[in-house]
Amino acid sequence: MKKSCCQDYERYKYIIENTKDVVWEMAPDFVYTYLSSNSKEMSGYELSEMIGHRMPEFLNEESQRYVYGLATAYLQKRMQGDCAEIGLMEVVFVCKDGKEKWVEVAAKPMFEDGQFCGYIGTTRDIDEKKVCEKQLQDALADLKIMNERLKEAVYFDSLTGAYSRRKFEDDLSAAIANRQNEAIDFALLFFDIDYFKKINDQYGHKMGDHVLVELTDLLKETLGMANHLFRWGGDEFAVILPATDLAEAIKAAEKIRTTVGEHKFLDGTQITLSIGVGAYQSDETDNQLITRLDTALLSAKAKGRNSLVIC
Repeated sequence: MKKSCCQDYERYKYIIENTKDVVWEMAPDFVYTYLSSNSKEMSGYELSEMIGHRMPEFLNEESQRYVYGLATAYLQKRMQGDCAEIGLMEVVFVCKDGKEKWVEVAAKPMFEDGQFCGYIGTTRDIDEKKVCEKQLQDALADLKIMNERLKEAVYFDSLTGAYSRRKFEDDLSAAIANRQNEAIDFALLFFDIDYFKKINDQYGHKMGDHVLVELTDLLKETLGMANHLFRWGGDEFAVILPATDLAEAIKAAEKIRTTVGEHKFLDGTQITLSIGVGAYQSDETDNQLITRLDTALLSAKAKGRNSLVIC
């Protein structure tokens, strides 16, 4: 038995009025000509307060500009023969009580005898979703800050402010990869403070810490090595010199040695350095390079300190 038109109408009306989304129809100028009755639950407005009024009037200023901008672009496309639909948009609806909430609007242009005659679509409350998105964005931002702080803690020596041994290992691996892939030379310096134990024994570890900090500042500021200086451990430091051959590395090492030797620390204490100098050799691993430089440093100390050994 066929259903009557009246039965179909009642069925569709029941579906529209009991769905969560608000179903609407608008004229070409965005004036509401129909709204499902559940719109009051979402907006607080009676149907009579919305029908006959333009949809953008119920949005905040930013969303109004957004909607009118989309409509203008759509009309321009229509004039050029492009029948693309407006589709989905997320806008801020201002409820009758003044509360703002995010809604998702799905709009579809309507045509009658080939002539544009308005829009039909739905509006869905997505305020809770946007709140969750904001919370997620805030959490991700906090996580990014925490990661940056963790990276800083891992990559910087807490006492001197020089880069850490972990950072040295990462940068050395990168330098080796660049040398192998792009033939970019680099050199390495290993050095430590001669008789540093005597400073700690005579003046105390606090004085020793001051010397390490002042030495770091001297190398970073006076010699411009802020991006290349690493604290290997204790009073031992390393310097990676990118795009540097052995001859240039020797000059840099000698400049470090003489500058530090002439500097007076805090109460007039003077120190000297023993330095190992070497340039990267083809197919050398990071461990092989470190061992070679460390051996050169030990040789510099063995030959009387305040000197550099080339390897």
